[in-house]
Amino acid sequence: GALLKLLSPSLLARGCPYLVSRRPFAALFLSRCCLLLLPRRRPAAGKDPSYSGRKSLEHTFSVHLRMGDSADVPNKKNPAASMAVARGPRVVVTRSSPPLPAEVVVVLFGWLGANDRQLAKYARMYESNTRSTVIIRGIASTTDIMFCNKKALSVLGNALMHGARAALEAGVPNAKLYIHVFSNGGTFVWEQLTQEMQQLDGKEPSTLSPKDTTLAYLKQRLAGEVFDSSPCYLHFSSGLRAIGHAVPYMVPRLMMQAGFLLVNFFAGVFEMLRGREIRSVEFFSH
Repeated sequence: GALLKLLSPSLLARGCPYLVSRRPFAALFLSRCCLLLLPRRRPAAGKDPSYSGRKSLEHTFSVHLRMGDSADVPNKKNPAASMAVARGPRVVVTRSSPPLPAEVVVVLFGWLGANDRQLAKYARMYESNTRSTVIIRGIASTTDIMFCNKKALSVLGNALMHGARAALEAGVPNAKLYIHVFSNGGTFVWEQLTQEMQQLDGKEPSTLSPKDTTLAYLKQRLAGEVFDSSPCYLHFSSGLRAIGHAVPYMVPRLMMQAGFLLVNFFAGVFEMLRGREIRSVEFFSH
């Protein structure tokens, strides 16, 4: 990063006067490319200048939330904090402190390229308008969304569902579950889960695995679904624009866009030769 900063426009003009005087466009192009490769500064964790309300979502500690763990995690560092937060890889669970039996459980599926700081604003919206709410949120990676990695989407989705079941079982008897998906990135994860739920129809409860038992339980407790800016038909142009917004650096962005075009083109040709619907039509109709 320090070496690339030397190639900023002002220092480049002083350090390479020949290049700037004889090849100004080349010098400008070189400096812009170097600045694109610089890492972007990220805001400090837990700070959100756009939010001036109560700081009930202050991250006080971090733990891993694994499949099989309980979502009821005590706040050891600050027992008087207004909210306890249990964080895992790409999964965040928030609940009121002192813990109250949940009346509403909301699961948020983030959009392509979102970060947890952005998704936390919607969690605060639910937390400020409802009582005794447990909010669970997660974001799939850009590569898993754009290349439709069903295994990775299923792992993330089932981790979110595990937290939702734990919150419902610890809540009031008639606690309600709501799903809120953002854009196609969140819809892909929920689509994978709904397909797994549909495969459980007609199966005996005794033959279900622990993961399938959780999905069958949540299917009965589901009270509503919110599709926020989705679904969107999967055009090549919209996919390329989505990658352009989600990947900030030029070289990885171009590589991912090229891979997206190649993979989806040949996958579409393969599905058409087999007489099946292509991915875009299947997703939108589902």
